[in-house]
Amino acid sequence: MQNRSKYGLKYVPLEFPDAFPLYIHDHLRHPSREIAVLHRHNCMELGFCVDGKGLFAVEGKIMDFRSGDFTVIGSSEAHLAASAPGTTSHWYWFYLDFERLLRPAFPETDLRFLGSLRGAAFRNVFSGTAYPWGPLILKQLFCAETKDPTDTLLLLFSARLREISGAFAEMVPAEEKSGFERIAKAVNYFGLHYPERISVAEAARLCGMSIANFRRVFQQETGVAPLDYLNRLRICMAKAELRTGHWRIFEVAARCGFPSLSSFNRQFRKHENCTPREAVTQKK
Repeated sequence: MQNRSKYGLKYVPLEFPDAFPLYIHDHLRHPSREIAVLHRHNCMELGFCVDGKGLFAVEGKIMDFRSGDFTVIGSSEAHLAASAPGTTSHWYWFYLDFERLLRPAFPETDLRFLGSLRGAAFRNVFSGTAYPWGPLILKQLFCAETKDPTDTLLLLFSARLREISGAFAEMVPAEEKSGFERIAKAVNYFGLHYPERISVAEAARLCGMSIANFRRVFQQETGVAPLDYLNRLRICMAKAELRTGHWRIFEVAARCGFPSLSSFNRQFRKHENCTPREAVTQKK
């Protein structure tokens, strides 16, 4: 990754329908060209390179890309893709408002970490080999024909982005971290290990805090206690799995970290005002 100085800048705002703030631009081919004028949007942009290679500029950064890579560009970040000399690259682009897309179906989802996926230290281009979930989810998203699988796929993608956010948080000096960045490792820990037995003490240790201080900061930043946050996350992921219809209810409970079916039913009713079985029936 190299750094460049100033570029020209063009603002390209996008308008979304209120009911479904997602726009997919398919089969877009980028020619080889000098990186001179960057553009920015009023929304997050995800990209998947179907074939080709070249350079990708984001703000003052220059990164190389190749077939199978995917990109994460924050709202208002200036950027441009340029293919290698004499070639073109083929991309799928996804322009979206994560908050408006996921909040109605999954109101418990905490998406504030998305704001940290930017800046000088953040690498916006990701290898599809190192992060195989990226191409897999984006290709399924491209082929989705209805809103139901789209919601679920974006929830799964955001959960993986939370993992990247946790790794990125380690690069930020402690004195520069916001309150949410101080608990980013715990949020990452919960996101990666929610199907397992999780310890609040371990989450506090990862954040370099005492358990009491961790609970205080976590409550202050998320509005809920750590275990409540974890249960909300588990219910959120369980809803996504129930919507697929691939597993029976007791299997979803186990896959999402609940020690028993009764525990799953109790937490589900607490957060959704219905049982898992009722939720499945309503979907049908």
